[in-house]
Amino acid sequence: MVHERPLLVLYIMHDRFGRFIKGHTSWLKGTKGVFKHTEESRKKISKNNARYWKGKHVIITEETKEKLSKALKKNGHKPPILVGEKNHRWTEDNVQYIALHQWLRFNFGKANICENPACIDTNPKRYEWALIKDKKYERKRENFMMLCKKCHNLYDDVYKKIWKSRLSKKTI
Repeated sequence: MVHERPLLVLYIMHDRFGRFIKGHTSWLKGTKGVFKHTEESRKKISKNNARYWKGKHVIITEETKEKLSKALKKNGHKPPILVGEKNHRWTEDNVQYIALHQWLRFNFGKANICENPACIDTNPKRYEWALIKDKKYERKRENFMMLCKKCHNLYDDVYKKIWKSRLSKKTI
């Protein structure tokens, strides 16, 4: 049994902003029990509802996994390979500082030893990849070496650069 309300009631029960006016009775008044679902329809609704399955651990068998992968492969779906030269944003020659250091970390790991034979630091806490002098920023392991922080600063003459900038600021 479907109850239809006349259009006039809409304007009487609500003001011009769509808010309900107190004192009016609802159009659903007296229809208790008409809109209840049967037990069977309730089960169908709950099984097809995403909220029903949320949080439940659904075990997918190996057979089902194989069927899914076959169906995906049949439709031409392949997982994307985005690493290295196969990535659409790969640049061989025009590589930037951060991207190059990420490439070094990904392919050769984090720097973990100091390759300077005359290392002064006995127990270094930090290691870095350093560009060898007179080499270009290219994706070649031969252009880089692993150094501890202290050796890297000495190798790049960081301390001299700092003192030069401090002295130039004092004279101005």
